[in-house]
Amino acid sequence: MKTQFRFSFLDADARQHLPLDLGKDLGNTREISALSGDEAYEYVRTANAAINALRGGQHCGWSYIREYADDELQKAELFHMRYPREGRPILASNQEVYDWSGVCAHCGAGRKQVQPLEINVKRLPKSRPLLCTIGSEWLVTESVADGFVRQRFTGFELRPLVRDDKALSDEPSYAPYPQDIGRYASGRELLQRAKALGLSERELDYGWLDSKPNRQLWAQCVEEHNEWVCLQKGPRALKAVRPWYQLVVTSNPIATCPPTRFGIGPFDEDVEGRYRCALRHTSGLHILSEVHVRRGDWNGSDLVATSNLIGQRGGYLVPEPMLLVSPRLRQFLVAQKPRGVVFEVAHLI
Repeated sequence: MKTQFRFSFLDADARQHLPLDLGKDLGNTREISALSGDEAYEYVRTANAAINALRGGQHCGWSYIREYADDELQKAELFHMRYPREGRPILASNQEVYDWSGVCAHCGAGRKQVQPLEINVKRLPKSRPLLCTIGSEWLVTESVADGFVRQRFTGFELRPLVRDDKALSDEPSYAPYPQDIGRYASGRELLQRAKALGLSERELDYGWLDSKPNRQLWAQCVEEHNEWVCLQKGPRALKAVRPWYQLVVTSNPIATCPPTRFGIGPFDEDVEGRYRCALRHTSGLHILSEVHVRRGDWNGSDLVATSNLIGQRGGYLVPEPMLLVSPRLRQFLVAQKPRGVVFEVAHLI
């Protein structure tokens, strides 16, 4: 495994603290690519330390990607699914869906979702089958949700989104996916089946609606819905939006263990603990190493979240868990070509 870093300095800092021929000049900034531990990496470490000594704080931008050999990927038993924060779309969601009353006073972790998400799905990127909002909510398209169910992955729940109809009232091409299925005869029959099983309407996720016993009725319900949309808004309204679902982790969370490292940046492991929660909810601002977990803590679920978090509370941002996936789930997700999502080897010890 090799860790390839990309650092960026303001041009004035780069001229003062770095060799003139090191890196790529981008006008106001200088970008340096370096492997962990090589000569360029040590130049950056020295420059960063000098700038911090003069002005304090973090003045070096950074990102990284881990590169694995084929045999390392084949031998891996678990993967860390990472979605760079800078690649996340900012989505308007109703923050009333969360109960914030029990959040940690130290790090802001501990919100509880009490209502379905309300999202303007018209503005979700059509080219991404899997994405994460700035509020750390994972969303998947219907085709990905269907794959999750058909391949019988474990450790997750699919929740339908509530369409933000107010935001879309001026967009006549919007075709809402069936939400009020009780409007249609086939939908009412589905509700009766659910009631017989002790399920409420809120618990009817895509997996149950599209399961083998219900598939024919569900397809009929969608068809009746499409006919209703055509009568109300015209045939063009059916072309607009594919349905999305919220992907929620339901498996038992597991904690990372040493030698997993956390900190502010590659050269700052936050010795003072500025971003570590006193109650151990949040382990640090960023994860600086590969994830390590104890083998006995993992119950074999295809999707699992860590119990300790990374990040900080600020606006829509909240401390978030690290998501771990099985090799089988990783293989399925890679086939979906999710832009921005990367998979790192996670170690069972």
